[in-house]
Amino acid sequence: MDLSRLTRRVGNMLIAAAVVRDAIVGGCHRGQLSGRAGEGKGGIRILTPFGLAVRIVPGEDAETVLLAVEPNLRYALPPHDPRYQPDDLQPGESCLYNADDPDGGCRIHLKRGGVIAITCKDAIVKADNIARLEGGQVEIHAKSRLAMDCGGNGVVWTPDTRTDYVTGSTGTAKPIHPPEVPKDG
Repeated sequence: MDLSRLTRRVGNMLIAAAVVRDAIVGGCHRGQLSGRAGEGKGGIRILTPFGLAVRIVPGEDAETVLLAVEPNLRYALPPHDPRYQPDDLQPGESCLYNADDPDGGCRIHLKRGGVIAITCKDAIVKADNIARLEGGQVEIHAKSRLAMDCGGNGVVWTPDTRTDYVTGSTGTAKPIHPPEVPKDG
């Protein structure tokens, strides 16, 4: 038996690799990896935790560890890409983020003290049954426009105007008078 082949095989059971590109194939996350000395490995399954799906930004900045379980069976751990990892987390905090994050883009930040901060361009929440916002205090703030609609009856506020409307053949628009808010409070 050639001892150098065995030594190389054992040495290649666990290697660092760059993720060149990835894809979802047959429900599995697979990647094209580049190991030491330019060794290319294609179709490597990238393992991710339950409930988390990721796609990398192409290039060779995302790194992973490649496990050779058997001669023809290799797995990669979830890739790490230092270009996009937030560097403003405090001890004990975690964050879901994407490649837009360095530009103030898109993240769900689980902060200490029971605070969840969501940063994004657009937030869309859909529910088939009930979408509820509940709290001791609920505040809704809009800089330029606030709109609410229920089955074609609604209202639109801007800093200067309020427009009540009814659409369809359900009736005609009637003035809606909100409750008066006391001037002292």
